[in-house]
Amino acid sequence: METIDELLFNLRVLGQVSRNKRINTTKQFIYIEEDSIAQGVYRWKDGASRDGCAERISKEIKTLITISCLLCEVVEFYGYEDPRMETLATIKQVLNACIGGISCLCITYNDTNFTGKLQTTIDGTYKHLTALDKTFQRARDAKKELPAEEALVL
Repeated sequence: METIDELLFNLRVLGQVSRNKRINTTKQFIYIEEDSIAQGVYRWKDGASRDGCAERISKEIKTLITISCLLCEVVEFYGYEDPRMETLATIKQVLNACIGGISCLCITYNDTNFTGKLQTTIDGTYKHLTALDKTFQRARDAKKELPAEEALVL
């Protein structure tokens, strides 16, 4: 699996987290844990910690944002009809969902240290989503500037 595919997979899982659910970030792929009496034992055995979870989430999101920034530069250089705009749209959708999942984790854990770290990640994600919106707006504006017959092709 390519790096971007792994990131998108992990962050899609993160985006599906609901209140009172916990995730495991100690393996290659993030997954939502099933509620069980032995859940704490399994988390201890895997070395799962809130700090590790917050660091992994932050790292995955920062990596995806970095890739997204590079893609924005590429599409601005080659033109907004570049097929990578679809990848940017997917990244935008995944990051939006992540904010909801992270917010649910913050409610679940109710730990100020944990939520503080994740709030920084949420803030950075919102900032990047604003930048992505500007890229999509420039793409729409560029489409409007084309002669009518060319605009239909895009």
